[in-house]
Amino acid sequence: MILTELTISNVGPFYGSEKVKFEESVTVFTGANDCGKSSILNAVELLCGVAGHDRELTESDVNFDRILSGNNGWKNDTEISCKAVFKMTELSKSHVKGVEAGQEVFIECQLAPISRKVTRVRFRANAEAGWRSGGAVSVGSFPKIIKLPLNEPIRSVIDLTSPNNSELGFLKSAFDPEFSFSKIQGLSPGMFSNLLSKAKGDLNSKLRRFLPDDITLEFDFVPTDPDRRGLSVNIRDHHEGHSPLELRGAGIQSLVSVMAALTSQSLDDCHFIVLFDEPENSLHADAQHVLRAFLETLGDSQNAQIIYATHSPSMINSMRGESLRLVKRSNDGGFARSKVIERPIDENFLPVRSSLGLNASDSLLYGPVTIVVEGPTEVLGIPIIFRRLWQEGVPGFEKVVTLLPLLHILDGSGDKFDKLCKVAISQGTRPVVFLDGDKKGQRLNSITNALPNVPVVLLEGSMEFEEIIPTDVYVNSLAEVMSEYYDNAVNDFTIVKFEAWNEGANLPQQMAFSKRIDRWVEETTGLSVEKPRVMKHALSSVNVDDVKLDELKVLLDKIVYELAKI
Repeated sequence: MILTELTISNVGPFYGSEKVKFEESVTVFTGANDCGKSSILNAVELLCGVAGHDRELTESDVNFDRILSGNNGWKNDTEISCKAVFKMTELSKSHVKGVEAGQEVFIECQLAPISRKVTRVRFRANAEAGWRSGGAVSVGSFPKIIKLPLNEPIRSVIDLTSPNNSELGFLKSAFDPEFSFSKIQGLSPGMFSNLLSKAKGDLNSKLRRFLPDDITLEFDFVPTDPDRRGLSVNIRDHHEGHSPLELRGAGIQSLVSVMAALTSQSLDDCHFIVLFDEPENSLHADAQHVLRAFLETLGDSQNAQIIYATHSPSMINSMRGESLRLVKRSNDGGFARSKVIERPIDENFLPVRSSLGLNASDSLLYGPVTIVVEGPTEVLGIPIIFRRLWQEGVPGFEKVVTLLPLLHILDGSGDKFDKLCKVAISQGTRPVVFLDGDKKGQRLNSITNALPNVPVVLLEGSMEFEEIIPTDVYVNSLAEVMSEYYDNAVNDFTIVKFEAWNEGANLPQQMAFSKRIDRWVEETTGLSVEKPRVMKHALSSVNVDDVKLDELKVLLDKIVYELAKI
């Protein structure tokens, strides 16, 4: 049960309604102070609390202008609501009955305390199908919410006679769901030692499910006094460092708190959403990178979805541009409103950098290796296809998981490649240029003549980035994206119709594939193509066996070679 869309009405700074879209793994909200990032997290918590009667709406959650304009008081205001779309998976049967994996469910909830309830449930077979009511569809529960940071952190020494709520969940996960001090107090020394060893092994086994491959952390337990009342929580890292939690850095302590929250929950048979407000607090940038990698790995698991709000560029992964949302505040019709902008990656993350008050020296501009590409389609698409090739075990792409955090991709805007390379070099980064095949000639020469040591990877012949996948996959994705605002997209945009149109269009032979798609769409609908969105969908759905890999392997080899020089 994956949250894909949420329409928030009259909650926080969202006067009226605002639609927010979520990625299936990780969604990151950023923006200036007091723009509504935390309110989005609160709205998700309020929505998921309806079925279980958790987390009720309070006056401070309600939009101020709505309170002033409402007639019946905010506690009975039916216009304070959420409308959510969830994608069903095999695990969703524990939450919703009557739908199959792959289908979508629309759920509308009123949030005000007096009228709080689920008011409408609909379903559809897929994103192209129409919504249907009735049937045997029923909502039993929403995804479980894990809200971070914990109100009560795990202490370095846990008092087993009076653990706080976070510690009690942690102990139950390590020892037994029915853990109590009385059960261990009378054990023999040998049995108690065996119990600690088993608890440590079970807990670390759970942790390995969530930790990235390049992060090695293990818990260890040491009694602090003869009567066993105190239990020291120690951490062992990949350097064989072994020390109490209180002596570790804030980054490790924060990571341990997150891991403790996860291991204290029963999460195997349900979906859960981790909500994390400003995870960067008190953390050095390196610690933020570790925490971010951990959250991303967790989000890639089958039943987890991560949603966090941040002010920090270190918590923003430029190689996951599709996961980023920018929240902005503006005045609309005399009312202050917040708006959510999807994938604000234009002009090399300029909207994001501006909202965070960053200047050029504060980064999000370069990585140790900077890839200069044709445009925004490659900025969004290269990380997606690299991750998919790694996740599906395609030979030659085993290093992707460790390389991506070291990269940044710059939009060359079609012809600024040599200039951007020079700027990148001036910032101490090593550029690699990745271009469509039609850039042979003058544009290629302008790079190689000015910067002979900068590697340039060209796609084969006159091929464009959009052509590394089969044409029918691209056209199907075009139909999927266009269907959101063009009713006949599924019928009008098919591979058969494109091939027929292309054959009779009498276009210049050298016209690029994407330009032909542009022309076809414009003639058919009068609309333009959202190329990055179409390519994102195509790269996410294509069979990796059908992807043209040669130049992508060359690009990866060049990246590895340049990193070795640093």
